[in-house]
Amino acid sequence: MQSKWYQELSKASGIVMAHQLQMIERVIQNKKCKIDINKGTISFGLKKYKIQVLGKELKESNTWLWSWANDIFSEKLIKVAKEIKAKGKELGMEQFFTDKIDITEEFNGETISILSCEMIKENVCYYSIKGKKETLYLLIYDLPEEIYEKISYKIFLESILSAIKSFELDHKLLVKSMLEKSRIMYKWDENMLTVDSNINARINYEEIDGELKISSIENSITGDWIVLENTYVNKMTKHFTKFIDLDVVDLQIKYFGDEISIVVECDDMTYQVIKFEFCQRVEYETDANWEEGAWRNGILVKDMKKSQLGYSFQNISVRTSKQYKGMYIIDVNLGIFEMRVVCKTISSEAIKKTEYGNF
Repeated sequence: MQSKWYQELSKASGIVMAHQLQMIERVIQNKKCKIDINKGTISFGLKKYKIQVLGKELKESNTWLWSWANDIFSEKLIKVAKEIKAKGKELGMEQFFTDKIDITEEFNGETISILSCEMIKENVCYYSIKGKKETLYLLIYDLPEEIYEKISYKIFLESILSAIKSFELDHKLLVKSMLEKSRIMYKWDENMLTVDSNINARINYEEIDGELKISSIENSITGDWIVLENTYVNKMTKHFTKFIDLDVVDLQIKYFGDEISIVVECDDMTYQVIKFEFCQRVEYETDANWEEGAWRNGILVKDMKKSQLGYSFQNISVRTSKQYKGMYIIDVNLGIFEMRVVCKTISSEAIKKTEYGNF
């Protein structure tokens, strides 16, 4: 049976994450942050906003302490936290009216902040400030209205992925609640949820251990998709077969090995970027010493012209890893290059050549 906390977090995470992403994109923008607790304001660059203090995570004791249980904050700064405390009592959620609670994966500053944003029923976002001994969590008010307006496919996708990677949630409740709170119509047909409006998405679900989990999300306009669950392995492999025998023009390993991209040339205008993220292990073998080095004649790949590359998408297989929980094992054959990747997520995106660069 799902707990009250699990259900409420599932309902709140999607829409709150969307607002957080909009705030980061439209307001924060890597601007310098300045907080004035005495005046109850926070600034990003030249813009100033009102704040309320929720509470803090204490590192030494690994506990959450509500602002109303801490006598260093003025009454005007903890007004909303006290309102949340009262609503928590009404809902029977003791985490909201207990002075101090132990921090776990389920109960922590972020999940408390997400549920707090949802409980007060106002346009508000949360923000955390990390210190050496504690992390302070705030609510920010009077942000631009555009943050709470229409959600794009990009924000929708990033919000859902961020939520399910961060927390244990009911995937169906997560998406449906987010769309309903955004007043976006959707259609549920068997295990697929279809959204038109400005999002244009198809969300596929499959049953995993008795629960419906998102297996893939697809943009119904562009065809871009991302796979999340291991029951979708066969469909992933089928998708990749469309690129067999096509030329591969680039392979990149970035972010200290966390992300790998294979760039396939589809036609004169388009590349397909196949991306592996959250990589746990990568192994590959090249043609550098074929025929004891005579094959290459000492030429570096970076000095080759596109016509000299000789890499093509020969084969790919995908299977779930038994050793690494929640991971896939992908074997790739590019003709003169073979690679094995163990990763958590796989995506495929068509882009214009002009967006990627020249080779």
